[in-house]
Amino acid sequence: MKKYIILLLTVLSMVSCESLEDTYKDYAGDGPIRYLGKCSELTVQPGWNRLIVSWTNSADPVIDKIKITWSKDGIVKEELLDKETDTYNIQDLEDGNYEVTVCSVDKEGNTSLKSTVYGRPYTAIHEMVQSFTQIVSSHYFIQNRLVLFFQGWEENVTDAYLTYTKADGSTGNLDLNKQLVNKLYYLLPDEIDMSKPVELYRSGHIQGCEDEINFAPTTLENIKLFSANFKQEMKRQYGFDEEIPEDWASTVEEVNLNWTIGNFCDLLNLTNLKKLVLGKQRYIREDLVNDIETAQSKVYDSAISDFVLQTLHELNPEFVVERYNKHYSTLSSADFIVEKGLSVLPEYSYINLSGMTFTSSPEDASNYHSYLEYLTDNNDNTSWEPAGAKELTTYTLTLNLKTTKDLHGLKLVQTYFDNVNKRSWCPQSVKIYVSTDGVKWDVATYVEELEIGHSTGEVNIIPFIEGGVQAQYVKVLVPTPHSESTYNISLAEIGLY
Repeated sequence: MKKYIILLLTVLSMVSCESLEDTYKDYAGDGPIRYLGKCSELTVQPGWNRLIVSWTNSADPVIDKIKITWSKDGIVKEELLDKETDTYNIQDLEDGNYEVTVCSVDKEGNTSLKSTVYGRPYTAIHEMVQSFTQIVSSHYFIQNRLVLFFQGWEENVTDAYLTYTKADGSTGNLDLNKQLVNKLYYLLPDEIDMSKPVELYRSGHIQGCEDEINFAPTTLENIKLFSANFKQEMKRQYGFDEEIPEDWASTVEEVNLNWTIGNFCDLLNLTNLKKLVLGKQRYIREDLVNDIETAQSKVYDSAISDFVLQTLHELNPEFVVERYNKHYSTLSSADFIVEKGLSVLPEYSYINLSGMTFTSSPEDASNYHSYLEYLTDNNDNTSWEPAGAKELTTYTLTLNLKTTKDLHGLKLVQTYFDNVNKRSWCPQSVKIYVSTDGVKWDVATYVEELEIGHSTGEVNIIPFIEGGVQAQYVKVLVPTPHSESTYNISLAEIGLY
């Protein structure tokens, strides 16, 4: 034991002869590592096709340069900058998310720890750029004139204008300023050469981007675009498929509108339109013409619709509007709007349905009689009235004509109620199917589900597809309207012609 104690004391004595610094050097190679002062407070601001990078430099005196690096999708670029530089514009960037790093560099090429940030520049395909206001919400080329509708002025727009070629070949220019755009619609007074482009130019700012952006010009195309509601109504009347044919739109002279609509802008696509007929095909009772809720079809944006009608008349002085009853009553009066009074039921050769009775699904309860026979008794003063239900019910009414017949349409008469509370029982839509064998059913109309007039006592004349159909069986589907706490329905008559 004495021997080991002496050996330990000898080793400790040898270690104590060296300084702590010498010992550290033996184990640390070239001595302590010295890091360069790093850049701090690194930020990136997106600009137009660029990133603006800023940072705070370190006060370390041995720094000789600043290195900035940016990369995207594995492609790396870098730049060495003067040591005093604390901002840099990375120019000519395409769309994408970039990783940006900044570090200090000494004369030997040693670098500090990196500061990293990410940024995406604004480019033509950036979603915020693409969503920047177009100012012009829609446009129509009619004859040799241009009709414009605006979205309303936005304060981030700095400049906007249209260029076009006048009919005499000279260049035209329309300044789209705040005062004009906030009028929401405008008929360009100049006649234009419609074979030459009309271009929209815009410049402005996007939130978060300090650059003013000059957007690429947009060409206003000379094509006819129709709203979904108008296309659906023309399909109902004419059977047009997905799109309204150009040859029809450019030649049609008369159009009927009978149902509530947003506005009349689609009429500007009908370049040869001479007459608009409003509400003629709604056959309401004379004592109900003032019933705003159910007996008057409406146009929601009457100011724009007034402008459309005035424009059509200005461009074609022969253009007239015939209005029946008090439909579209919010339109302004004009000398080309002719009031026609009550619409008159057309005369058709109706099939004699006496002795024939519809069947109903669901059926009446065993202790209830809905009087299905009243639907075919040729008497508008009697009515079918099933029991009220606690939930929405669609009634399927089926009629067997005994033999195959040529059918061209259906008459559906709403029940007339003196009791105002029961007037909500009149259905608002219908589906009509026909069959020759009672097995295979076809839709009888161009549109499967049809809006119908539901004022009390109103008569609906529903034409079938052009040329009519052959059928022995007719099926009519009507959903129950909601009435207070129950679902109730009633009909006075169903006829066929």
